[in-house]
Amino acid sequence: MKLFSVLFLFMVLSANAVELASENIEIVADRSIYDRQKSIITFIENVEVDDGESKLICQLMDVYMDQENSPEKIHCFNDVVIRREGSVATSDRAIYLVEDQVVTLIGNVKIVTVEENGDKRIVRGTKVIYDLKTNVVEVINSKMNKAK
Repeated sequence: MKLFSVLFLFMVLSANAVELASENIEIVADRSIYDRQKSIITFIENVEVDDGESKLICQLMDVYMDQENSPEKIHCFNDVVIRREGSVATSDRAIYLVEDQVVTLIGNVKIVTVEENGDKRIVRGTKVIYDLKTNVVEVINSKMNKAK
């Protein structure tokens, strides 16, 4: 989930892609809109965020900027998929609070993790809250299965 933990500095909006110069992060979407008055950048349809370690896919992403033009909150909607080595998380929505470093997955959450022995661990819930600072995960209305 490192892709959420970087600052969006030195943004360069070109065509429908944004490359973040502070980290090698690329955001690609069919369309992007920057509302300067509201300090929101919206990425629309086929949104992909790639930082080289993780990949996030969704259909709509709003990045709320603070007064210093750094992201303070990121909302992802519709068919959210987060891929990272050894795991895939899917949900209807995701919210990332940058300063708190907390990711919340909401709606039809499913997390599949492949263990070292090849077994798959599947966690399902209506909501998952992941605190990146403390590495604590809370699953609400959870079901846990092992699959091979």
